[in-house]
Amino acid sequence: MSLAVAGVELGARDPLRRVLRVEVEGEPFDRGAEPALEPLGPLVADVAIRSDVVAPDRDGVLGHAARLPALPPKGRRAPPVCTLAVFPLSAARPLALLSFAVLLAAAGCAGGERTPSAAAGCQRSWAPVAVPPGGKGLFDVEAFAVDDVWAVGERTGSATTEALVEHWDGGSWAVVPGSGAGSLSAVAGVRADDLWAVGYVSGAAAGEDTPLVQHWDGSAWEPSPVPPAAAGIDLTDVSVASADEAWAVGTSPRRHGFSRSLVLHWDGSAWEVASSPRGEAGLLGVAVAGPDDAWAVGFSVVATTQETRTLVQHWDGSAWQVVPAPSPGSLSVLYRVEAIAEDDVWAVGSSSGYGPGAALIEHWDGSHWEVVRGPAAARALVSVAAAAEDDVWSVGYDGQGPMIARWDGEAWGAVDGAPARGALEGVATAPGGQVWAVGEDGSAALATRFACVP
Repeated sequence: MSLAVAGVELGARDPLRRVLRVEVEGEPFDRGAEPALEPLGPLVADVAIRSDVVAPDRDGVLGHAARLPALPPKGRRAPPVCTLAVFPLSAARPLALLSFAVLLAAAGCAGGERTPSAAAGCQRSWAPVAVPPGGKGLFDVEAFAVDDVWAVGERTGSATTEALVEHWDGGSWAVVPGSGAGSLSAVAGVRADDLWAVGYVSGAAAGEDTPLVQHWDGSAWEPSPVPPAAAGIDLTDVSVASADEAWAVGTSPRRHGFSRSLVLHWDGSAWEVASSPRGEAGLLGVAVAGPDDAWAVGFSVVATTQETRTLVQHWDGSAWQVVPAPSPGSLSVLYRVEAIAEDDVWAVGSSSGYGPGAALIEHWDGSHWEVVRGPAAARALVSVAAAAEDDVWSVGYDGQGPMIARWDGEAWGAVDGAPARGALEGVATAPGGQVWAVGEDGSAALATRFACVP
């Protein structure tokens, strides 16, 4: 038997989002005759074909999701790949002997769109998209497909602030009920029926906040308990590697006079505290780069001077360790991190007294972190997402209002089309070159999209 998998479309969160065509012995794949694919095991670059996620996609095209465990599922499109062919396999030989034949780079390869401007006959631009009324703000966004995007934030309830979840179906945004009290800071997942959202429920003026974790199983959002040791922590970000591997980070509010932080880990059955940095510190962003490769970023406070320094921690499969990172100003903070590969990681934030603006962009090349010059007007960058190694997006503030920045593989530059007012809080890339950004405008939620203009 031979198996050919062709026309891989890269997704925003899962490195290989969709396989456009699957053929067995030259014939279209028949789900009823599904071969035992799971024993294939890792191929080149840890590619593993998984049978548990074979299903038609929304367009009715048979899709077979392939996972690249060594690459991050959150916030990136893998280094562009357009065709994966696997062959040959004799019926008399074990599936594990299936050989990897070719993994073509996207350059010069049909169907491999490297940057949003690559689509023929399509000019892309940023434009606002209406969201339902009642939302106070949207703080993060996660895109699985052009018609499957999630955003989280908060809205004003009848008696208290309520968590807000909205879903884009390709035509409009709609509020998804059942989120309950609180505020959601981040959302992430590797499949549209397996998402995590994190945040907090605000306590009384003198009381502790309660960490908030919710899970979407494809039909409803349900709360997920956290360990007692997480009491008082506002969860700020979450990153998901698989159904049994997720990380969340958070910090306690400064109003209590001391900032502490922690890392939570999901093992498929429960959330547990995995790490807690020493001293006064806060973890604000987390990103998974692989099974034994994750990054968390934030800030730490120097006790003797009260200066704020960048804080970067790395998970190597056994422990979280602090990794030195530049702090060019007296108040340096990293808000979010995006892992494209083990040697290609971006973190964004702000740093007072540094450069013409105050935005801080740092890059990990596999051996050390270094500062990368950003747009001159940028004051702060608060979220980052990658479609490819040469197509990275960030949102923040430029002193006049919201701003959007992009890395093209050579330099960071400001991008036209940001909203005239308000604040952008989250950004995500989607298949087909689309990019979403969400935020708030005074006391109202806002969303804007970079997409094809007919």
